[in-house]
Formats: sequence, structure tokens, C-alpha cells
Amino acid sequence: MENSQINTPEGREWLTTLLREQQVIVTFNKKDGDQRIMTCTLNQDLIPENKKPKTKPEDDNKKKNENVLAVYDINAEGWRSFTWANVTNIEFSLDNEDLAEQEGKLVYSGALLK
Repeated sequence: MENSQINTPEGREWLTTLLREQQVIVTFNKKDGDQRIMTCTLNQDLIPENKKPKTKPEDDNKKKNENVLAVYDINAEGWRSFTWANVTNIEFSLDNEDLAEQEGKLVYSGALLK
């Protein structure tokens, strides 16, 4: 899957939907050029109660940056974001289980090329 496929309205919707269902490992290039590998989610069941958003996205009056997606970083235990155009790889489990427990399980890893 090429980066141009994920950085489209359809690709963004696909990944956002996947993040709402499970945790995903997203690899991206940070603004300073460093590569970051982040295990993240938008699944409310995987986000601690005290870290959940206070308002629903549709109720938020802030202007949304369409080039960036805010996600909950499982390992850092906080909210982080990535720029869609800088995503280089995604990994997710096809059986919707914890990615940390993937031994013997089918996991998809798609390299996104620029």
C-alpha cells in the first residue's frame, strides 16, 4: 500500500475506522525527520477513563486540522498525533486481539512507500 493510498479521504477513513476498533502500530516520520513507531488506538474501551476526551469530536468548536490525526498512544499513555502524509507503515491484527500478543497469530503489516 503506497502512502498516497492512506493519505486520501478513503484511506484516512479506513485507518480511522480501524483505530476505532483496535490498536494499530503506526510508523511515521516526525517533523524533525526521526522515525516513530507508535502503538495507538481510538477505541474507547482501550483508553483509560481519565484519558478519554471530555467532549465528543462533533461537539468540539475547535478548528480541526485535516492533515493530522490525534490518537491515544498505548505505550506513552497519552494523546499524540501524526501527520497523514508522513505515515510509512501500519500493522494490525486480523483477529482484533492485542498486538503485543501476536505470536502465532496472523498480523498484517503494510509498508507505505512514498
